[in-house]
Amino acid sequence: MDKAARRDAPVTMLAVRMCLLDYGRWRTAFDTCDEDRSAAGIKRVRIYRNSEDQNDVLMWCEVVDIAKAEKSIMSEAAAQSMRGAGVAALHVMQVVANASCFPESTAAD
Repeated sequence: MDKAARRDAPVTMLAVRMCLLDYGRWRTAFDTCDEDRSAAGIKRVRIYRNSEDQNDVLMWCEVVDIAKAEKSIMSEAAAQSMRGAGVAALHVMQVVANASCFPESTAAD
């Protein structure tokens, strides 16, 4: 599949919102879990922080298999890891199946 076809192919996206005790502590733990995320079919992760509360985080990522990703994120092992990394609250996840990616707008605001 060429680059344009991959860009235009529908994907499943997952959003997870977290309230953290300490972003730095969480980020250090998060950065060590690349293999776990890959095994769960989670890729292309983007992290967004609330400008008014840096410990309010939204993780937006592409997933290969939503059931596998949700099972991994909601597992007891993940819960223990998140508690250890300082996740105070994990909010309901939002799944967007078959999302289409549109090119960025070039129009002036």
